[in-house]
Amino acid sequence: MKSNHGSAFAAQKVVEVNALAKALSGAKDEAFFSANAAAQASRKSSPRVTNETVQKASAALQGSDHRRATNDLSRRSTLNPSRRKSRRLLTFRKSSTLMSWFMESLRFETCYQIALAIKDEVEDLEKADINVIQIDEAALREGLPLRKAEHAFYLNWAVHSFRITNVGVQDTTQIHTHMCYSNFNDIIHSIIDMDADVITIENSRSDEKLLSVFREGVKYGAGIGPGVYDIHSPRIPSTEEIADRVNKMLAVLDTNILWVNPDCGLKTRKYTEVKPALQNMVSAAKAIRTQLASAKEVISELKAACASWIQFDEPTLVLDLEAHQLEAFTKAYAGLESTLSGLDVLVESYFADVPTGAFKTLTALKGVTAFGFDLVRGTQTLDLIKGSFPSGKYLFAGVVDGRNIWANDLAASLNLLQSLEDLVGKDKLVVSTSCSLLHTAVDLINEPKLDDEIKSWLAFAAQKVVEVNALAKALSGAKDEAFFSANASAQASRKSSPRVTNETVQKAEYVKSIKEEIKKVVDLQEELDIDVLVHGEPERNDMVEYFGEQLSGFAFTANGWVQSYGSRCVKPPIIYGDVSRPNPMTVFWSSTAQSMTKRPMKGMLTGPVTILNWSFVRNDQPRFETCYQIALAIKDEVEDLEKADINVIQIDEAALREGLPLRKAEHAFYLNWAVHSFRITNVGVQDTTQIHTHMCYSNFNDIIHSIIDMDADVITIENSRSDEKLLSVFREGVKYGAGIGPGVYDIHSPRIPSTEEIADRVNKMLAVLDTNILWVNPDCGLKTRKYTESSTFEDIPFLTRKDHCREVISELKAAGASWIQFDEPTLVLDLEAHQLEAFTKAYAGLESTLSGLDVLVESYFADVPTGAFKTLTALKGVTAFGFDLVRGTQTLDLIKGSFPSGKYLFAGVVDGRNIWANDLAASLNLLQSLEDLVGKGTQPMSPRCTADFVGTLLQRIIF
Repeated sequence: MKSNHGSAFAAQKVVEVNALAKALSGAKDEAFFSANAAAQASRKSSPRVTNETVQKASAALQGSDHRRATNDLSRRSTLNPSRRKSRRLLTFRKSSTLMSWFMESLRFETCYQIALAIKDEVEDLEKADINVIQIDEAALREGLPLRKAEHAFYLNWAVHSFRITNVGVQDTTQIHTHMCYSNFNDIIHSIIDMDADVITIENSRSDEKLLSVFREGVKYGAGIGPGVYDIHSPRIPSTEEIADRVNKMLAVLDTNILWVNPDCGLKTRKYTEVKPALQNMVSAAKAIRTQLASAKEVISELKAACASWIQFDEPTLVLDLEAHQLEAFTKAYAGLESTLSGLDVLVESYFADVPTGAFKTLTALKGVTAFGFDLVRGTQTLDLIKGSFPSGKYLFAGVVDGRNIWANDLAASLNLLQSLEDLVGKDKLVVSTSCSLLHTAVDLINEPKLDDEIKSWLAFAAQKVVEVNALAKALSGAKDEAFFSANASAQASRKSSPRVTNETVQKAEYVKSIKEEIKKVVDLQEELDIDVLVHGEPERNDMVEYFGEQLSGFAFTANGWVQSYGSRCVKPPIIYGDVSRPNPMTVFWSSTAQSMTKRPMKGMLTGPVTILNWSFVRNDQPRFETCYQIALAIKDEVEDLEKADINVIQIDEAALREGLPLRKAEHAFYLNWAVHSFRITNVGVQDTTQIHTHMCYSNFNDIIHSIIDMDADVITIENSRSDEKLLSVFREGVKYGAGIGPGVYDIHSPRIPSTEEIADRVNKMLAVLDTNILWVNPDCGLKTRKYTESSTFEDIPFLTRKDHCREVISELKAAGASWIQFDEPTLVLDLEAHQLEAFTKAYAGLESTLSGLDVLVESYFADVPTGAFKTLTALKGVTAFGFDLVRGTQTLDLIKGSFPSGKYLFAGVVDGRNIWANDLAASLNLLQSLEDLVGKGTQPMSPRCTADFVGTLLQRIIF
């Protein structure tokens, strides 16, 4: 068996899984295991991972006299006179330096490095007279831990990273940021703390949830632009629709801070779509489908197709669910119990630990054969598994990370799995990924140009499957020693390998064509009489990849595509080492664009938190450290833009809300460092420089105070699809003194809103926002839209999900399926008793439909809380349970303590969420420990029927 050493994409993870399975069965490939061990060691000691120069720069942050020290980061006043009055220092925190926060955690060190690199770019943009610099943090919310207890830590370093990027910008430079996704209400204070001059946030699809935080009293003083145009949809809303949204914004936001903007950038849209969208600022609407009836229908179809197993994904279980939600969860599955009858049901939860209540609810579900948990991120779920995993149920141990591209530490995973065997029995333990491999790229085999050493550290989806198989085999006594050895070698290599060098090549013809495109965009905006212009970013690919390609510590795949939504995919960069900015990144193009107009040209940057949240981040240091590094890099860029006479700088934090932990207890920490990161990016700008920010997705109400604390001069936020919820927070008393632009045009839709629609939205914004702070802008950038675009929108009738689930199960039965898998990653959330009860009832409602099938219920992404574990493993009719044992390490304890006798355990020890090679030795040890719990001879799942299209019953029923 050949080894990819430290790398493991999906194909390689499949190899790892096979190697572990063989090792468990006694056929260990010693050479493969040896190579794996060497790669594990290499990764830990490689100079390519650790850059002394970057480390010194980061360490310098701890000195109070350093220019990047927190006590030197006084926020400048901005182009907005009212903003100058709200000038404040960044020294209100207990920590006195940027790098003094929670250094013991992961990922943040890399983020700090990126921040430092972005900081350099910001400084260069500033030097190039780019006075409006947007540092996008589109993925800020995306990186938020699922459990609330972890939110504060993440938000702390994420915000801090963003603030690093623009810490030294002049007062004359305006720092913007942008955030994608609208569910920001619970991290609004962290967004505010990012201290961007302007923050734009995706909002149009949030049903105005973002505005509700302002209605509830959150105060925000910088510019803000909740998006009003859904750029992800070809539908163009009318002017009346946009005007109505703007009016709703103005009901809760001061006019002088409101920016009207699309949800996100319009780069993905055609010019024919963009022009009318800019003229009218679009909004879109979507219909919601009844979930339970649809589930029944799908299950019935699967049954008819002779499916024997069905899997439900319940990642919502890792949230802080209340009792009534857990009750609804149980009821939902109870409603499916009859439909599931005859099937083996797997309920899977992932992304984080499953709280005790949710674990109990999950494992108490009737008719469930197996429970799956994320044992990579859900480390506390192990305790619940050990303490109360239901006897006779299968445990799907999600030990292989499905959320990143790093190879699994197979040795560590095997150790964990072996410990679980004693709890659930060898025959009930199933090795599994922590979650669906949807979140990682497909196969390393498609990456012939990727650096060999870095490739050895990775595991895409195919490689993660191999990792799972390798762990399963190792657990069964057939350990592939060679595979495990290769994995261990790759793990070591990742830490010791020399650094890579990114090369940049520019050709005269390329420069000429880009300049022509920029001129076209500038002329269009002047024709439309837009106040602050953008250059259209024709030279850029993805808003994160573009910067990552110019920062040290990043690697890129050629075909590492991961689904974003629908048919759209992204190719996340890999942050493998310390981040810095070798050279200016955007100054040349921003300066070129500025030379074409007398109007302010906005320098556009992606914020450190967004870069962090939209990348595969190194897992050998805290996330916020990485975010701070990025923030410092962005800060350098802001300063350079300012020096280049760019006086409006937008620092997009599109993903600020996206990184928010799912558990409320963890929000404060995440928002703290996320906002701090943003403020670092523009801390030194001149009073004459206006700092903007932009945020995608409109649900920012619960984090509005963090957004305000970002201290941007202007913040633009996606808003048009949110039904003006962003404005609600201002109606409810939140004060915001800086510029704000809740989007009035849904750039995700081809529908063109009429002038009347936009005017109505602006009037609604003016009802709650002062005129002098309101910016009228689309939800996001218009790069995805055409110049002209029109379409129609139709509501689509849907069947209820439970009936659909039954139908699918019946179809699978009829097709001769014997196994059916349900993914239930929601089980790792903080679910309440009523939610777990609903979960049980939902599966109970499928029990009759599942009759005759072997049912696998899989949970992943994190630990499954005790309550959810008990609920899951108590499900009737479930043959096997799958758990993420990569992030759901605490789920092991639950498995050891109460895994149901006679059930299969799908042990997810190969990480399906990253591209790093599995530590085969560790994974094998874990699997061997699990054998004693569940028993050897775990039934192979080939073919295994999944019900991904059935979806997560819990999430859809509760919410």
